[in-house]
Amino acid sequence: MTPAEDCDIADKADLAAYRALRERAHVLLRRDEEHSIFAQIIDFNWRDATYRMINEARRTVAPDHKNAAVAPVLGEFIDQSYVMGVVAAVGRLTDPAAEDEGRGVVSLPTVLRFLRDNHSLVRREMFVCFDGAPYDPTPPEEPWDPGVRWVAKGPHDISRDRHDLFDRLSRKSPDRRARTDVVHRKVLAALEDRLAHTAITGIRRHRNKVVSHAADAASRGGIERFGLKLETVDQASRVLIEVTETLATILTGEILVGMPVPVATFDVLEHFAEPFAFESDLEALQDLWDETTRTREGWSEAAVEAVLGR
Repeated sequence: MTPAEDCDIADKADLAAYRALRERAHVLLRRDEEHSIFAQIIDFNWRDATYRMINEARRTVAPDHKNAAVAPVLGEFIDQSYVMGVVAAVGRLTDPAAEDEGRGVVSLPTVLRFLRDNHSLVRREMFVCFDGAPYDPTPPEEPWDPGVRWVAKGPHDISRDRHDLFDRLSRKSPDRRARTDVVHRKVLAALEDRLAHTAITGIRRHRNKVVSHAADAASRGGIERFGLKLETVDQASRVLIEVTETLATILTGEILVGMPVPVATFDVLEHFAEPFAFESDLEALQDLWDETTRTREGWSEAAVEAVLGR
């Protein structure tokens, strides 16, 4: 990072605060490998793509040539697991920001509130010049010599691109630029409006319904029987990606995800054409089902005595 004294920003204390803000934003958005917004978005979209492939395999099974893809118990398990995963993922990503920042709720509302709380600090001169890029995007008459700092663009090109982006964020035309420009309130309002999309609020309402829903094991109705449609998941996913990338752009100057469904490092269709189980194993599988059922029946029969004692 360019030393603060070499940055085209007069208030060095604010520059230090802005750099600290960017570091915090990077933690929320990506660096926490388990809980970051990036990790949540990637996990959600990977599972969604996986389910859609499995669901399509079930849909295309011919009536006179059925296979394990349409087994009722598998269908119920796959559908309900998917719906519960969607509800959990959307719920986590859109959970309200905690009043106590120490609680560590990593969600898009948390990042949005973080931006609102630091609104005056995220101003044009910080956005453009925090790492040594010049405020004036006009290149010097002498060609720029990158020396040992080999980068894709020169500093004035970087400055120009950042100014152009901040013009859109601040709703300012280039001839009205000022160092003190901030992100326009309408941009923040647009992000909040997206998080209140009916697809998001509808999925959040399913949190309790999905867990308590008793599905018909013989049903092949897909996720619609849980009150959810793939079109709704599409809408929610698009909103989450839009809000994520916009917040990342404002706070770090670059998009975060790029590829919401990561490139698979293995063949995602491996063994798809193979049987799920062999005929010779079915009797043992039925015995396992019966044993599991009897065990839990025993727990139920002895429940009160186990708690209260004999």
